Amino acid sequence: MRVAAVVLLVSAASASFAASWIDPHATARSASKLYDEGKFGDAAAKYREALVDDPDSPLLHYNAGLASYRDGKYDDALGALGAVPSSDAAPARTARAAYAAGNAKYRLGAAAEASKPQDALKLYAEALMAYRRAMGADPADEDAKFNHEFVEKKIADLKKKLEEKKDQEQKQDQKQKQDQQQQQQQQQDQQKDQQQADDQQKQDEQKQQQQDQAKDQQQQQQQQQQQQAGQQQDQGEQEKKQEQKQQAQGGEQGDQKADQQQADTGEDDVAGEPTDEMSQREAQALLDGQRDQEVRPDEIIKRLDRGRVAEPREDW
Repeated sequence: MRVAAVVLLVSAASASFAASWIDPHATARSASKLYDEGKFGDAAAKYREALVDDPDSPLLHYNAGLASYRDGKYDDALGALGAVPSSDAAPARTARAAYAAGNAKYRLGAAAEASKPQDALKLYAEALMAYRRAMGADPADEDAKFNHEFVEKKIADLKKKLEEKKDQEQKQDQKQKQDQQQQQQQQQDQQKDQQQADDQQKQDEQKQQQQDQAKDQQQQQQQQQQQQAGQQQDQGEQEKKQEQKQQAQGGEQGDQKADQQQADTGEDDVAGEPTDEMSQREAQALLDGQRDQEVRPDEIIKRLDRGRVAEPREDW
């Protein structure tokens, strides 16, 4: 960007006062000297000092604004340049003041572009207005026209950059939302899979428990059946033993009864012999009766096994 460094120096007209040593423009000339030496900050301070004595001077405001601009104090420059009246009798100075103000606005916008792009766009727009005022005051000012076109392009580029940034941010936001949705879906799927796995595990455990219970019940039933079979077998053996014992007792009672009948009838007696003698049957019955009183259990079992039947009576 081209920046005009025009400084209108205060003319050194001699004043016809009674005291020749008084110089009302001495401060302004000192400021102009500092400006020429490149001491822009000191020059701006001197111009403001001169404005104390002549606060309405368009020339001093213009020179102070230009010195502040060259010193990089753009806000101070705008304050001073804004005090230059647009209806100045010197149109060239009015045009250059507007041009310098446009440059200051542009510099402030460029400094804010990175951190505050919206503020930069506003400052660029104000710079365009200042350049248009300069071109209105001096249509032949090529510098104002050039800077106006430059800032217009700057504004277009910045807007495009902001739009691209906005699109990129929207895409990033959309992608972030999609990633979050995918992550949530994955979490839901994982939870669903975990729930299904847990349910399947519970079903398997329940099934295994049922199988174990059925197996235990089957084993208990088998044990009960075995116990019942054993009890039935023991009961059968006891009943068999009881029956055998009863049979043995019945056989002995039958023998005793038969012997008693034979003894009562006297069939074993021999005719003509005295009846007071004991017959062989009577003696055998007597012995058997005594033995029944002293019989042992093993003899009872032997008798049962033998299953003796009363034999026919024999005569002597």
